Amino acid sequence: LSLSSAVNAATVYQLDDGESNAAVGLTICNGASQTTAKISQPAVLGDLMWLNSFSTRAGGEFIDSIDVVWGAAITDPCTKTPLPSSGLSNEPAKVFLYTDTDGDGQLELLAEKDTIVQPPDPARPDIFSRIVFDKPQQVTGTFYIAALFPNQKEGQFPAALDIPPIGTPPRAGKSWLAFSAYSTLSVNPLPLTSNNEYNAGYWLLRANGSAASSKSVPEPTSAISLVAIATLSAQMVLRRKPNS
Repeated sequence: LSLSSAVNAATVYQLDDGESNAAVGLTICNGASQTTAKISQPAVLGDLMWLNSFSTRAGGEFIDSIDVVWGAAITDPCTKTPLPSSGLSNEPAKVFLYTDTDGDGQLELLAEKDTIVQPPDPARPDIFSRIVFDKPQQVTGTFYIAALFPNQKEGQFPAALDIPPIGTPPRAGKSWLAFSAYSTLSVNPLPLTSNNEYNAGYWLLRANGSAASSKSVPEPTSAISLVAIATLSAQMVLRRKPNS
């Protein structure tokens, strides 16, 4: 893990404006959400992944690193009241670089890197952490970058979100959300409405690229499907299955 000053990139791929307006996490609305500091035994809700997609630009064909903001100021999605923190503290996480060479919705893995989530500093919000891949990877066409927060617990909100003002023209690229819940839980997203501002958000998740050449690019080793990736909705809620 290194901070964003560690590497100078010729091309920065970004959708966000540098300022977070919310943080996203899996939530159980059975009363009120709480940060993990106030929950004696917080439940593990699942693995949360958020992705941004970009079109390759000339001079930025080789991706060497990903920048991500972990957590942000959060309003409880259940009670609509401010929470003191996003509940993060030195958890392991991963970042990924994917490509979709034939546009079939099957994302092929180009690179991944382990990292540690640094607790957000309330006095210095929206500080990007930079995770550098072992080797730059060449991309063409549309590519995807992702951050994975495994074993997300109740009261944690790891994904920082930029919500543009109403009427702002759409930015190039797209933001996506994916999660896998454990077998004791079923997924019930809240109804999406036209006035739900979260649906127009962008992750504070960036890629850094350059025109530097690379001798070889490894073959994809694994894939994920876009079928399992929902369009962005920050108020995804997990509810327990009803008793039979």
